[in-house]
Amino acid sequence: MSQPTESNKKEFDGVEVDLKNPAFAAFLAFLFPGAGHYYQGRKRKAILFAVCILGLFITGFIIGRGRVVYAYPNTFKVTNIPKMLSKKGWEEIARNSYQDFRIHSYAQAMVGIPAFPMILQSRIGPKPVNEQFLWGFMAPPPIGNPGDGNPDWLSKWNNEDSASFDLGSLYTAIAGLLNLLVIFDAYAGPMPIPIGQTKKKTA
Repeated sequence: MSQPTESNKKEFDGVEVDLKNPAFAAFLAFLFPGAGHYYQGRKRKAILFAVCILGLFITGFIIGRGRVVYAYPNTFKVTNIPKMLSKKGWEEIARNSYQDFRIHSYAQAMVGIPAFPMILQSRIGPKPVNEQFLWGFMAPPPIGNPGDGNPDWLSKWNNEDSASFDLGSLYTAIAGLLNLLVIFDAYAGPMPIPIGQTKKKTA
C-alpha cells in the first residue's frame, strides 16, 4: 500500500490529522463502527465509537427481545427511493408499509456488519416460524397465525413487548444514525474548519 499523500493530512484546530485514504476509511467505518478511525490511526476515537455505538445497538436489541432488527423483502430495493421523494410515494408506503419496508431498517443497516444478518434475512423473506433461517435471528415476523388470539406475529410482538418493542427499535436505529456521523467524520475529518497559517497568525 502506498504512503498517504500530504493532501490527505489536514489541520483541525492546530492538530494535524492524517485521513489517509478517506473513501476507504469511510467504507471501513460503514462495515464496523470505529474501523475507519482505527485505520487512520485515531485509535482513541475508534474505541469510543465502537463501544458507544455497538453498546447502544446491543442494548436496543436486548430491550426489544431480539425482535426489533429486521427488514421486509422490498426494503432495500432501489425502487423505493423515488417513493420517498413525493407525497404520493409516501402515501403508497403508508398503505403497504409491512410489505414495502420498515423505516427503521435503513438506519439499523448503517451499523454495518452487525446488521448484515438483517439484510440477508430480508432477501430470504418471511417464513413460517418453524422454517426460519438461523432460528429467526434478525428475520421479519413469521408468516401465519400465532394461534393465541393475535391476527399475526407482528401484532403478537407488539402486544407482548409493548413499549420495549418501540424503545428497542429506536435505540438500534439511533445507533445506525450515529455511525452515519462517524462515517462522515472518517471521510472528512473533525467538524471544525481547518485553521490556515494566516488565521493562526491573526488569532
